[in-house]
Amino acid sequence: MRRAGILLHITSLPSDGPVGDFGPSAYEFIDFLADSKQGIWHILPLHPTHPSLGNSPYNPLSLFAGNKLFISAEILAEEGLLERKYIKPLLPTPEVDYRRAMREKENILKKAFLNFTPTREYEEFCKKNSHWLEDFATFEAISKKHGIEWHKWTDKIHVSEEEIDFSKFCQFIFFRQWFRLKEYANSKGVMIFGDMPIYPAYHSADVWSNPYLFKLDKDKKPKAVAGVPPDYFSSTGQLWGNPVYDWGNIKEDNFSWFVKRFIHLKKMYDYVRIDHFRGYIAYWEVPAGEKTALKGKWVRAPYEEFFKKILRFVDPSRLIAEDLGYITPDVREVIRKFNIAGMRVLQFGFDEINSEHLPHNYPENCIAFTGTHDNLPLLAWFEKTNAKVKNNLFSYIGLKIDGDKINDILIRLLYMSKAKIVIVPIQDILKLSEDARINTPSKKMGNWKWRVEKKYLNTEVTAYLSEITGVYGR
Repeated sequence: MRRAGILLHITSLPSDGPVGDFGPSAYEFIDFLADSKQGIWHILPLHPTHPSLGNSPYNPLSLFAGNKLFISAEILAEEGLLERKYIKPLLPTPEVDYRRAMREKENILKKAFLNFTPTREYEEFCKKNSHWLEDFATFEAISKKHGIEWHKWTDKIHVSEEEIDFSKFCQFIFFRQWFRLKEYANSKGVMIFGDMPIYPAYHSADVWSNPYLFKLDKDKKPKAVAGVPPDYFSSTGQLWGNPVYDWGNIKEDNFSWFVKRFIHLKKMYDYVRIDHFRGYIAYWEVPAGEKTALKGKWVRAPYEEFFKKILRFVDPSRLIAEDLGYITPDVREVIRKFNIAGMRVLQFGFDEINSEHLPHNYPENCIAFTGTHDNLPLLAWFEKTNAKVKNNLFSYIGLKIDGDKINDILIRLLYMSKAKIVIVPIQDILKLSEDARINTPSKKMGNWKWRVEKKYLNTEVTAYLSEITGVYGR
């Protein structure tokens, strides 16, 4: 089935309060998608983030837990866990204010926790998720209390059962609200397209509780860190800083941790985009302490055994490989052999003649984007791009155009392609420019703040999307 969808992260929803969440505006956005004949809602990772890490959803404190900033105070009040007077101060902000969001949500959740009595549903949740929940709750409680990286923790550090139970309660509420929201989306014919970061942060529950999965030294510090070599976004590469996996130990453990992770994500989303897919075939390993990613090297992973194992538990038709950037033949072969959909990005199509990112070259089994969360919005891209790229674009569409027409033309090009799914960031649909960019790769701070204003999600936009979706059979 041909489908079309919109990219908008939860943080960017126009919810009351300083950050988007799972409350009424999320349900209203699903209604907007359904009315606009959009069958996909593409979101970014839902894991907990941290201000010191730029609040990046791709540098999470856990690859299993959910971000409690997304818990809706309105729903807590509807369920009788929170008095309504505590919702009134939650005034919206034009940009995401993470520090205020954390402070307010923490206070609200503590009040709700005092009104909570464990139920059978809660006990079952704790039991089913025990393989990660106990470790995460302990990790979060210690981190909150002591605020230092886990390798500095000593045996003298202790936290109470109540502090651990509070963390479990927050995860229970997060997943209950999320699965109800997903169920509503599915009932409206909208499928959720989620995202799977390749690595956790070093200071994460995953590295703390499973150090054998990562290349660490005798002091439990990273021996090598992750990144990518020089690319479209940076001449010195991108130094992410996450500890890289120890694939020898992972293989010896029969990939069991990854199996649990994929099963977990399969429940959370209808489609899963595997971020930095090529890192599962070979990854860029940089010696710890380097200031840039230039002195890294490619290291191969046991990808054949890995994917054979994982695909016993996950349908490959529900996986999307983020295969952008420097892609070698072995990566292409894995995608072909296991029948996993790849990605195409229209913005990349005009850098060269007959690029694979041009719509006439799209295979049916791919997910095509105007741009991703890492790109400039289309309008800003067109304004900033060079004459060569613009001339290639004009040759491709057969006419010269001004910036205000670029979005309509390129979105239609995308929709008419053979790609089974097309995704357009909401910024491109609304013809917003550079101030609506959500992320600039290699910029460590100041990202992930943009929010959409509710007034933009109107009947005019709904009519436009409904029309083109119908015209191109999506």
